Amino acid sequence: MVLREVKDLEKGIAHLHNCMARYNALIADNAGLKAQLVNDNFHLETKISHELKVMLQLGVSVCLCACTMSSLQAFKLVD
Repeated sequence: MVLREVKDLEKGIAHLHNCMARYNALIADNAGLKAQLVNDNFHLETKISHELKVMLQLGVSVCLCACTMSSLQAFKLVD
């Protein structure tokens, strides 16, 4: 009876070691993916920020042109 219990414990310990090895591998993969995600997010944020600045500049330019045209029309300087 004791021998069987020892073998059951050895099997349980072996299973525990396999699980721990798998968990450690998943943790390592997760750390790598997390670092890549942080890097990708930084580059995406930089790109979007630049695109928004360009759009804002274009929007201001269009608005100024429209305001200038409205002013010219108001003073009957253009049709």
